[in-house]
Amino acid sequence: MKDNTAWMATYNSKINSSEQMSYVTADGNYGSDDVLVFPYNALTEEQWNLVEALSDYDKLPYVYAVVNGKSTDIWDQDWHQE
Repeated sequence: MKDNTAWMATYNSKINSSEQMSYVTADGNYGSDDVLVFPYNALTEEQWNLVEALSDYDKLPYVYAVVNGKSTDIWDQDWHQE
């Protein structure tokens, strides 16, 4: 059974960072797909709410765009229309 909540796990790592870190995967699980690790505070509360609402396949591209300063218009427009 696929664990769709795996991307929400956060952890603290003194080795890599002193701040709380999060991760998101390409298809919502923690198997053999792409993983993006980023500081939890890189997303605002509103952005975290959007991450929760996105499909598993949209989570990684969205977070990647946010943390790299890219446009998130495609996801933001859908989110604000609901």
